[in-house]
Amino acid sequence: MIKTYNDLKVYCENFQYSSEYYDLVKESMELDLMQCFIEGQYFVQYTESAALLDDVFMEAINPEKLTSIVNQVGTKAVAFGSKVIQKVKDLIPRMIRFFKAFAKKIMNKNVSAVTSEEIRKAIETDGSVSKVYGAYRDSLVESKISTNPESPLKNDNEIFAFIQTISDKKSTTLYDLNKKCAGLANPKNIATLLSNITFGNKSRTDRRLVKLTNSITVLLDRSEIDRQCTDLEIALDNLTKNIDRGMLDVSDRGAIVQQIISRKIRGEDAIRDLWKRKEINSQRIGNSYDKKRPESEWNDNYLTKLLYSVVAESFNLDFLLYVDKVAEYVSRKNPARVIRANRNAMKYNAFDQVDALKQLYQITASTLDFYNRFAIVYDATINFISRIHTGETSE
Repeated sequence: MIKTYNDLKVYCENFQYSSEYYDLVKESMELDLMQCFIEGQYFVQYTESAALLDDVFMEAINPEKLTSIVNQVGTKAVAFGSKVIQKVKDLIPRMIRFFKAFAKKIMNKNVSAVTSEEIRKAIETDGSVSKVYGAYRDSLVESKISTNPESPLKNDNEIFAFIQTISDKKSTTLYDLNKKCAGLANPKNIATLLSNITFGNKSRTDRRLVKLTNSITVLLDRSEIDRQCTDLEIALDNLTKNIDRGMLDVSDRGAIVQQIISRKIRGEDAIRDLWKRKEINSQRIGNSYDKKRPESEWNDNYLTKLLYSVVAESFNLDFLLYVDKVAEYVSRKNPARVIRANRNAMKYNAFDQVDALKQLYQITASTLDFYNRFAIVYDATINFISRIHTGETSE
């Protein structure tokens, strides 16, 4: 059971070895395998050249059965996406509490501003301060916290600047020299990463992770930390609203219709289930669609016009079922289109999503570790600043 922030750090560091992670990986691979099967079926059913090499390609199944499988996989994908998002929803509130506790710790410390010259003078004139400084300098270097990305704090001037930054309670950019860490993030970085996990593809998320491994900005201002925690809460709220197939934005009528046109959502049963959702049927415009055209006019251009219709003309169950019917007809006339659309629907596949979740846990672990180490150094810095003032008073 996770009771402390250290427990949380250990859990996040080793999440990839947990039974939860194993179950998610297993389910993601099953989904991705079924996606491969569906894509192969679309090829043999919609491509005439497949019959020329019938001993190479898989045997076509009944179209109705394929539609049923597509709907089942879609339903499982929604449930799977919800599981992944739930893990994030469990983690982020803990991070918010951690950052706020850190901010409270910073604000509860009373510290007087100190300059580099005051630090130097205290060390040179007070033997006890000089001794304390020597021990402080050694412990600061050993903490692996550095103001230089190339090397640890290597001279007095850098350490003086570090102390002065803390005494002035300004944001300070620090670097982690522990290469075992997956990365570091402040609240704003994590909020951005959440968006990438939800909506992005693997390459975009990887680039974001590379950026996170470079540096971390420790915020020493309570209001700024609170603001960034609010950013985290907003990002978390957005996750709860976007857990449908392909992370569908249910507040956007055009996005819903586009999902049907691209065949990410298809079939009468799937559309009827979609329409049962209150956040979707509450956007209804009209009770039916009265501008239907004959099949001879059904093509890509007509689908585009239907997409424009949701702006003000029509948005109801009858309209969505009609769009599905037209989109299926057009897709069968253009098999390459449906294969391409189906592949695009899964460009961010289930396993990639689990992998991104694992990396978020690793980033969380290293961030917790870094902030804990910084808190120790922060306390030591405040004590040293107090010792400087005590030394000056005793002169």
